[in-house]
Amino acid sequence: MKKKVSLLIPVYGVEKYLEVFLNNLCLQTLEDIEFIIVNDASPDGSDDIIQKYLKKDSRFVYIKKDINEGLYKARQDAFDKAEGEFVINLDSDDFISPDFVKELYTFAVNEKLDIVVSNVELVDENDRLLKNSKSKKHEENFVFSTENLLSLLSIPYATWCRMYKRELLIKREYRYDKGELYLTNFHFLEGVKSGLAADATYYYRIRDNSMSSACNSSKKLQTKLSGESIHNFNRDITSQCVDIDALPSYRLFNNLSFSKLNFVSCIYGNQGKRYKRLKSIISSEFPASTKYLLSNISLIPYELAIFILFDKLGLTRLLLFIKSRGLK
Repeated sequence: MKKKVSLLIPVYGVEKYLEVFLNNLCLQTLEDIEFIIVNDASPDGSDDIIQKYLKKDSRFVYIKKDINEGLYKARQDAFDKAEGEFVINLDSDDFISPDFVKELYTFAVNEKLDIVVSNVELVDENDRLLKNSKSKKHEENFVFSTENLLSLLSIPYATWCRMYKRELLIKREYRYDKGELYLTNFHFLEGVKSGLAADATYYYRIRDNSMSSACNSSKKLQTKLSGESIHNFNRDITSQCVDIDALPSYRLFNNLSFSKLNFVSCIYGNQGKRYKRLKSIISSEFPASTKYLLSNISLIPYELAIFILFDKLGLTRLLLFIKSRGLK
């Protein structure tokens, strides 16, 4: 029987959090779904933990690798095995609400949606809720339209808080090595209908090694983010046919998203000149007026709003200096 939803789950080095995550999967209230776990040659005790849950819930599907091949390949392997009408990408150090999959799926079916987004909450190492400056909570379900599409700025662009129709990804020839921001841009494509299910909540964990993580992220982005990669990204997405009515939202969303990535890439080594150079390229690829930005400022989370304010005041170099000192 065809599954309703496939949850795609790479596992690597998350032994500390894995039982909480897997317990929450077992609590999911929607049947006819599958949890595809890809153990990417994790060096800890993750396999022993997973083995216990394979006996506990028949919805688990297990892929165990002998060689670590990385996050993108693990997600792709899970997708290639998936049978669901929809797919969700999850991170195994986080967790989800018990009705998470049911709420996303029900809303998608009722409204004939291709993509459904959840609310996001932040938690600490001990699963306690944290003040959330990275996203905004929505109280009611809604379908995205030209008028409210920039509500996408109120939630992370990550794929773990989104459910996608699998047929859409196959039709658009999406591969996971294209990244999360690329896939999130499917919201703007012609013929794609999406919405937000307010009663589905993704709990994103802020880990204690955040400084180390920030340093690694900055180093990785320095090798991946360039003027050429930004241009190619814009070219590839527009070739997928961005809806003409969504074009202003598409440009502002990516202007801000790439500006954040540019900033992070420049933290390691305090690279102010690099930031200025890439900022010019981003503005050229994704032109967005200050007037249009200000008219949508209420949709922007606090953390992003502070970053924009520093940028508009010409204080980004000072912010880079402060952040780079924090990594030492």
